[in-house]
Amino acid sequence: TRCTHSIIAHHHLDHHTCRGTTGTVIMGCCSDDAGDVRLDLKSIKPRRCTDALFVLIFAVFVIGMAVVCGWGVENGEPERLLNGHDSYGNICGSDNARRINDVNSGLDMTNYKHSYYTLSTDVGLRQLCVAACPTSYTTNAVTIQNLGLCLGVGMSPYAANNNPNISSEAQEPCPSFAYSTHIVGVTNRCFPNANTTLTRLATSQFNGAVEVEQAMADVYASITIIGWMCLISIISVFTFIALMRWCASPIVWTSIFLCFVFLCLCFGVFAYGSTQAKIKLDDKPKEERTKAEEANFSLLVFGVAFFGIVLLIYTCVVIAMRTRISKAIDIFEEAAVALWTMPTTFLCPFITAFFMILWIASCIAIILYVVTANTFNTKEPDGYISYVYTEDQKFLLWYMIFAVFWGTQLLLAMLEFTVASNTALWYLHNENPPGWPLKTSVWRIFRYHLGSLAFGSMIVAIIQLVRVILEFVEHQAKKAEVGDTMACLRKWIFNCIRCCLYCLEKCVKFINKNAYIQIAIWGTSFCTSCWNVFGLLRKHLALISVVNGVAYLIVFIIKLGVCVGVAFMTYIWVRTKPEIEFYALIVCIVFLLSLVLVDAFTDVYEVCAEAIMILVLEDHDKNSPGPFLMSERLGSFSMGAQKMGQQADGTANREFRKSSANGEAYVQESDT
Repeated sequence: TRCTHSIIAHHHLDHHTCRGTTGTVIMGCCSDDAGDVRLDLKSIKPRRCTDALFVLIFAVFVIGMAVVCGWGVENGEPERLLNGHDSYGNICGSDNARRINDVNSGLDMTNYKHSYYTLSTDVGLRQLCVAACPTSYTTNAVTIQNLGLCLGVGMSPYAANNNPNISSEAQEPCPSFAYSTHIVGVTNRCFPNANTTLTRLATSQFNGAVEVEQAMADVYASITIIGWMCLISIISVFTFIALMRWCASPIVWTSIFLCFVFLCLCFGVFAYGSTQAKIKLDDKPKEERTKAEEANFSLLVFGVAFFGIVLLIYTCVVIAMRTRISKAIDIFEEAAVALWTMPTTFLCPFITAFFMILWIASCIAIILYVVTANTFNTKEPDGYISYVYTEDQKFLLWYMIFAVFWGTQLLLAMLEFTVASNTALWYLHNENPPGWPLKTSVWRIFRYHLGSLAFGSMIVAIIQLVRVILEFVEHQAKKAEVGDTMACLRKWIFNCIRCCLYCLEKCVKFINKNAYIQIAIWGTSFCTSCWNVFGLLRKHLALISVVNGVAYLIVFIIKLGVCVGVAFMTYIWVRTKPEIEFYALIVCIVFLLSLVLVDAFTDVYEVCAEAIMILVLEDHDKNSPGPFLMSERLGSFSMGAQKMGQQADGTANREFRKSSANGEAYVQESDT
């Protein structure tokens, strides 16, 4: 035993000597690859700042956002969107400067706080600022004048407009009628009331504003229901993760079996449908068969072939990978143990959501200023104001859209790194991390690795920006494709590019997440961590694929079960309340909110499981033949044909730590 320990110690010294004299250059980044270093607290190098250049780049970018904000505050008018305006550029409820060459531009609208649209054909669609919204339908001329809906007549702040260069509708002083309206919340808009023939015309002009207002009222009346359903969703996720600690095996195999049953049902339904369609087609002469019947039969045959092939592949994969699936179950059990040992990890989604709301709200506020910093023009033939976007304004809007993407992706990267760092602390400290792991992980972000996270998140944000630009270009192309013979080809090209960008984003996110786990473990730079990820994928592709595939299946089952369950309970609840008309909307809101909540907490569980998988792989690769840092629960974790700690001749020399809260404790097994 003493000789063995001496050899191992000498082996460690050789590794440290190599670390000091070798280095590689990867993707233009200095690599401090930890390939020869043992995975333990004594051997891992002290952390240093990584990718500091991207901290500077992000800081400059944030300063640029501040400059954009200042420009927007100086030139923008967000109150135009918040308070409404009239057809002459006057903001309702404000004292205005003159914007266009019109007698009614630049009026003091301090006492006229509500925006109203005229809908009669004699004056056209004219937007006015009024002191009070009409509360009933009327055709009385005096009443219309007293409501302030005329130009130069009655209680109106507007002057008569006799400009011969504008249309007769724009010169007409009074509309022939006023319709019944009401104010919705703090919008200061006069929305048409429901249940009148005229309102249907008004509703078409307001793009369904009446239905929107009723839906908002139903949502407000259902706040209690929505709150309880969200709470039930969170409790359900916690319960499921707790069950994974003790019942991971039956849960995983049941999920796999349910997926198999679903594929069998789909195959059976299409097979039965194609058989019936074939019988109907055979009963008819060929000349009496319709194209619809033949197309339906072809679709059913395609469904039989598709689900048959998928079912066959799924069955073969499950049978071939059954051993690795069993080992993946050990990973999920270990992840559940880790999360319940460190319950503060579940605070990460709430903290991330809070700062993400702040970031998005700040960006939206800046966008409101930028989007209202238009130049003014008059449109023909009515002479009303027209808002024109400048090139600078368009550039700043794209800048802020990229800011939304980069900020949100950086926050998500921080979430993944924090969970991975907590898991690494738990693993390396024998399931008893010192202090408060969450505090340590957050400190590591801002002290050492903010640049690496900014680097990875910037790559994802660039891809997302390119996808949005592609959608914008396609939208602009559709406007010009009338009569264009190349429209079909252009649409096909756009769809291909869209698919490629979607796949690229998914791949980059997968690599980033595993790179963040590497950074959390070793403290390496982003490029080095990505290189290490490729090395792990090369050596353990089958196992990593199985773990990720099973994790995806489990997460999907959790999301489907919880979201559908709370949506069904919401449907039962709201149907007992006859005052709620848009009950389907309430069900959809609950489903989406529960999906967001479940996704946040299952992401924590998924990242924790992947972090443990990488820690186990690193433990096996760097600590063989032992002792290992993994617990006894993972002692039989298979790596191909050779088990953990098993020597090439088949003899076992395995040392695993026991699950202990008192410090490092090892168990040694030997059959020699």
